[in-house]
Amino acid sequence: MGLTPNYFEAHCQLASLLESQAELSQATAHFREAVRIQPTHFQARRELGRILARQKQWEEAEKHLREATVLDPSHAVTYHDLGIVLGRLGDMEGAIQYFHKSLEIKSDNQTVKLNLARAYFSRATNLAREGETADAVVHYREAISFDSDWPAPANRLAWILATSPDPEIRDEVEAIRLSEHGNHASDGKNPKILATLAAAYASASQFDKAIATAERALKLATENGDVETAKQLEQQLGLFREGKPYREGD
Repeated sequence: MGLTPNYFEAHCQLASLLESQAELSQATAHFREAVRIQPTHFQARRELGRILARQKQWEEAEKHLREATVLDPSHAVTYHDLGIVLGRLGDMEGAIQYFHKSLEIKSDNQTVKLNLARAYFSRATNLAREGETADAVVHYREAISFDSDWPAPANRLAWILATSPDPEIRDEVEAIRLSEHGNHASDGKNPKILATLAAAYASASQFDKAIATAERALKLATENGDVETAKQLEQQLGLFREGKPYREGD
């Protein structure tokens, strides 16, 4: 199909047609040409960033989506797409920032809320790994606030509150509440949640409950072939039987 070199609309239409036919590389070339012709055209710039993201060309996708947010600061979906790209690049704080910008414009978008929960969770996990436990707690709480049905952040938060060596961070009451809720939601069949609940009971000096819960968790972990969790539970049980709580890092 021959095109007049500067025919902007034709390049956009052909790009969309090629994308619908899964010809992403050719579609990208036409979106690039459209942006070359009209570099300040929001939709062309956004579509180029979006199709680059579809091909996992994250760095270049970021560049064009950022420019699109400047060209139209009121477009919620572009902020969300940029957040996704930044998450793929490992910039969770950036992802969180742009997901929030998207929600500021369209506050009822459930997809953005779920992705925001996952960005907070990922950032919290990295902070916990780096020893920034207090900040990790804040981020896990944010993850829960955006997806209260997702058990992972509540379980990670409960584990920290139950096992942190820092008494300023520990909160056995909340740890028990969170892990009992998670255990109920999983019908008592998740050994990781049970392990957290056992640690929370032990932290509150409820060692009989801690032992019974850890033994149930160990049985499930063994049946599931979860060697890592089973090993952790054996260590916990040894402490609980001596009347000692489990403390992370001990």
